[in-house]
Amino acid sequence: MSSSLDLESADNTALPFESLQSIGSVYAFLDVDHPAVQWAVMRGMLVSSSHVSDSEGFVSFMQAGIVAAGNNARLFNEAIIELYRQKNFQKNQSRMRGMYFFGSRAEAEARINDADWPAYFKPENLVEFDLHCDEMPTVVDANWITFAEVDKSGRIPIDSLEWISRYWEGKQYNDRPVWEVIANGVALVLDENIRRACTLKLERQFADFAHSNIDGTYSLGSRQSRWVDPSVPSAAKRKRRLPQLSFERRGVSRPPHHTENERASRYWKARRDDEGK
Repeated sequence: MSSSLDLESADNTALPFESLQSIGSVYAFLDVDHPAVQWAVMRGMLVSSSHVSDSEGFVSFMQAGIVAAGNNARLFNEAIIELYRQKNFQKNQSRMRGMYFFGSRAEAEARINDADWPAYFKPENLVEFDLHCDEMPTVVDANWITFAEVDKSGRIPIDSLEWISRYWEGKQYNDRPVWEVIANGVALVLDENIRRACTLKLERQFADFAHSNIDGTYSLGSRQSRWVDPSVPSAAKRKRRLPQLSFERRGVSRPPHHTENERASRYWKARRDDEGK
C-alpha cells in the first residue's frame, strides 16, 4: 500500500509539505475567535515554527501566547521542560516549537467540558487535520503537565524533576492518560466549512480585508487593515476563493526517524497496522 497523498495546488505550484510523509488524521480544538487562528484555518494549513524557519526566533503559537499573556511562571516551567528534553530526549519533538493534536476524535471529545483544559474545547471547535511530518511525532501523557507539582508562584520545583523524564518517555501518569501528539510539520485542514467560516470572521473584523491566491496561500492586500466592530458587515462584497487542494488518501506511514519515546513508536505502528487491515 502506498503511504503518500496525491496533492496539487490550484495552479500546480509546489506545496510546502510535498516532501513530508502523511501520518493520517489527527484532531485539535482551535480558538477560532483568535484572528491569527482564523487566518491559518482560512489558508487551509497549520505549520509548526520549525517548518516556517530554522531560526529559533520563530516560536510556536503556544509559546507566543504565553509571552503575550505575561505568564512568567508558565514560561519558566516550559523552559525547564524544554531544557530537560534538549539534554536527555533530543529526538523527541519540542513543546516550545511543535504543534499539539489528539490522535483520535474520541480522545479529543473526552476533553470537552474538562475544567483542566481551555474553555474553547467545544464540539464546534474540533477540527480534523491530515498531518504531514518528516520526523515521528512524540506521544505523551498530558497529565504529567496538568498535575505537575508547583510552588506558590506557580513554578515547578527544580530540585524534583524526575517526573519530566517519565513524561518524555511516554509513561502514563495514572490509569486515565490523556495522550497528546506533539508534531513538527504541516497539518492540512480537511473541513472546508470551517475554512469558509473563518474567512467570514476575518471579513467582519477587518474593514479592508482582502486577499489574493499566491502559491496556494493568501496574503493581505497592499492597504493596511484596521480593526472594526465584528457586528458590522464588511463593505467588500467580493466573492472569496479558497486555495484548492485535491488529494486522495492512500494510507498512513511512519516517518523513518528514531524516537526515544517508546509510546510513540507503538502508537504509530498500531495506526499503520490498522490502516493496512
